[in-house]
Amino acid sequence: MAMTIRLDPELDAAVREVAAAQNLSKQQLMERAALEYVNRSRRIDRTIAIANRIVGDHEGLLDRLSR
Repeated sequence: MAMTIRLDPELDAAVREVAAAQNLSKQQLMERAALEYVNRSRRIDRTIAIANRIVGDHEGLLDRLSR
């Protein structure tokens, strides 16, 4: 799906520089950046869910240890 992203001139220059250094188009670089952001966000959400489950499963133990 097509999308237009408007970047301020400084960020656009930085994106252009990094894309050129990695031999990528700006489009390819932005796709990779978006995918990395989504994947990182999902990992964080999974980590928080697992931590909450562990805390819930061991609430009594954690309470005793905190005394």
